[in-house]
Amino acid sequence: MMYVNKELIGKLENQSHFFKEGITRSMLTPAGPDHAQIAAASGILDYFDAVYKHHFDEKAEPAQKNRALTKLFNDHEKVLLERLLDFLKSRDDVQIIGPDDVELRAATVSIIPKNRTLDQVYATLVKHKIMLGKGDFYAVRPLMDMDIPRKPGVLRISFLHYTSMKEINQLIEALKVAL
Repeated sequence: MMYVNKELIGKLENQSHFFKEGITRSMLTPAGPDHAQIAAASGILDYFDAVYKHHFDEKAEPAQKNRALTKLFNDHEKVLLERLLDFLKSRDDVQIIGPDDVELRAATVSIIPKNRTLDQVYATLVKHKIMLGKGDFYAVRPLMDMDIPRKPGVLRISFLHYTSMKEINQLIEALKVAL
């Protein structure tokens, strides 16, 4: 939830679709609410409770469970991220967008191939059953600030607490071929 003073929001540039201009409740919501995520929210607490029960024996209050799960997820993602970043840093044919330090980023990595086109690398990764995205991901301004063309944009590799090291190794092997 966010509160923005009415006088201030009237001075801000619309961040939403052009047809939402002047509708203050929509101005800071690019593309509007994601209805699939809203619908899924009702099951997230049950999921977190099940994950907590699987990994921890101690009873805990919701805030304690949240802290324990956040640490569990972050620790796991950092191990995976470190493996991927170490591989990418060893290559001279790929540019990592953003910091290459596991402590300074989330488990989402954007890259730009240097010797092949983004579309070529993407197509090869898809053939190796790697699910990833390409484009600007609504990050138009940061891409512009980094002098990265919106088209084709970047390759974005994302993973979460349920991603396995086997999947990261599969990604790395596919990247070796694709790059």
